[in-house]
Amino acid sequence: MCISAGASFGASAVLLVTGAIALKKNKSRSALVFSSIPMLFAIQQFIEGFVWMTLTNPNYSSMQKYPTYGFLFFALVVWPTIVPLSVYILEQNLKLKKILRIFLIMGITLSVFMIITLLFYNVKASILTFHIHYDVEYPWELPFFKGIVYFIPTAVPLFISSVKRIKIFGAAILLSFLVTNIYFRENNVSIWCFFAALFSAIILSIVWKLNKTEKV
Repeated sequence: MCISAGASFGASAVLLVTGAIALKKNKSRSALVFSSIPMLFAIQQFIEGFVWMTLTNPNYSSMQKYPTYGFLFFALVVWPTIVPLSVYILEQNLKLKKILRIFLIMGITLSVFMIITLLFYNVKASILTFHIHYDVEYPWELPFFKGIVYFIPTAVPLFISSVKRIKIFGAAILLSFLVTNIYFRENNVSIWCFFAALFSAIILSIVWKLNKTEKV
């Protein structure tokens, strides 16, 4: 997240409470993965707080790679699979479920590719214009293409779901994706994840509604 370690830790605390409420309120086994998303965002933001600490405090600089890889594991590996998986499990419409399966396979494939990338290519975090910039070396350099490939499994399934309020979450994700890639392109990984985490309140409202009716 931009600004400071304190901001990341603060966001993590808020997300932790949101995630705990979402998991407690959830009564559906099919919504378990979806309702766990705020908690996962809380862990991710907590890790980025440590990235800030290693970048701003020389005493921790030797440990920088650990939180850096931890944050990028969530950003590049977890979300491309968790998002389509959560929507797939939640979906009751069999026709839509078949379509969502395609995006889930895409997400898993992307996650595997990202694991290989993190293992065998260089990764570096630095502070750039008051934000954290993650420099990930890929097998090839196609910035726009990479963004589209990442966006497809992590956002498109939200628009396919028959659960109406999930589309609201998808619209918020899309807006944040566009804003970060237009105005914060050099720091889009960090800032997009922070914006996406803020929308966890929408997830809580979806879980809340799912407890009252089968259709949202």
